[in-house]
Amino acid sequence: MAPGGHLLVQRRQGRGRVRYLPEGGREGHRRRHQGPDLPGGHIAGVIKRVHHLVVGGDLAFANVARLAPGESVLIHGALGGFAAAFPGIARQLGASRVVGTVRPGRLGAAAVTKLPYDQIVDSSQLPDVLQGETFNVIVDPVGGPVRTLSIDLLAPAGRLILAGNASGEWGHQLDSNRLWYGGLTVSGFNAGAYIPTHLPEVRPAAEVALQAVAAGLGQTEIDVLPFDQAVTAHQRMESRALNGRIVLTPNSRG
Repeated sequence: MAPGGHLLVQRRQGRGRVRYLPEGGREGHRRRHQGPDLPGGHIAGVIKRVHHLVVGGDLAFANVARLAPGESVLIHGALGGFAAAFPGIARQLGASRVVGTVRPGRLGAAAVTKLPYDQIVDSSQLPDVLQGETFNVIVDPVGGPVRTLSIDLLAPAGRLILAGNASGEWGHQLDSNRLWYGGLTVSGFNAGAYIPTHLPEVRPAAEVALQAVAAGLGQTEIDVLPFDQAVTAHQRMESRALNGRIVLTPNSRG
């Protein structure tokens, strides 16, 4: 992959594919997608970032949460492989402020992240660490006590997106009367369930994701490992000893 090239996103008979076109390249007689120029880097990593932003960001924000320009966003588990897609798309859609939360052990990594957060705070210090600040949209892939606290961190008519359950607390429940009293909305977002029934929304989401990557808003950490390190990759994911995503490739070149 070289500067000036394009990433071609196509959908045919319900199946999607991504292809790279070098500068001046042609895709036979098919219509070429005129997307933005993408930064250089390992092609697998760039594709992963675009896919990541489509699935984890634009579909949830634009189509489920209905994020409007000028609104504020809080993202729990801010450096996680899934949650890391959200800050860049929030910026691309015009969010005025983007804040993240992480466990105490991740604060060091949060201090040096390239993701476009205004602030990342210690989730164990919620809600006091936010000093009364509330948010229009909250993304929660964590669950458990963090989810309960999120209700108090929503502004009136705020929207809470449930995007995972990293806490493992499957019996957790929310008080529906608090939702009613605050005029709040809670929506679940599961890409596996959402995308097959909303295929026309994928291409516009891909275009927003391409723009976000080109603007440097999708700087999710990508570790590229060869296939023979697949066991190591799984161990790191299971122990959560990674910041972002892992891509396995047929060779060891990054």
